[in-house]
Amino acid sequence: NECDVRVSAISPEAALAVSQQAVIYVAVLGGEAAYNGFSISAGTPGRPSIGWTLVGTAGLTTASSVVMRVAVPLQTIGSAAGLAISGAVLFYFIKRIQSTPYNDREWPGARAWPATMSLLTFFILAAYAQALASSITS
Repeated sequence: NECDVRVSAISPEAALAVSQQAVIYVAVLGGEAAYNGFSISAGTPGRPSIGWTLVGTAGLTTASSVVMRVAVPLQTIGSAAGLAISGAVLFYFIKRIQSTPYNDREWPGARAWPATMSLLTFFILAAYAQALASSITS
């Protein structure tokens, strides 16, 4: 038995949609890190990490530009890279939620930012997963 795996191109519309979502997400990711980085004291648990923000913004911007390429293998590589990077960023936000102290006197609370960013990260993860699935057919 042979497993015949064939790589096909992502439709131009789907590639554009993934790239647009990634660009908007990267802007929100950078904005959240800048806003909370300046408003939360250094050393406070759950404060945004410049390193993770740079990995997320640079990695997803690069993956997005690779997905837009016409060459089929590059689209698959870009989709896989975007999926891996967004998965790592999602893990980072979940760790931020866990390390942020809970204060019942604050609403919506310090965990609201990383929780919201986790949800948005899940959406971009799903977009890259769909792009990868459409680029690999059997």
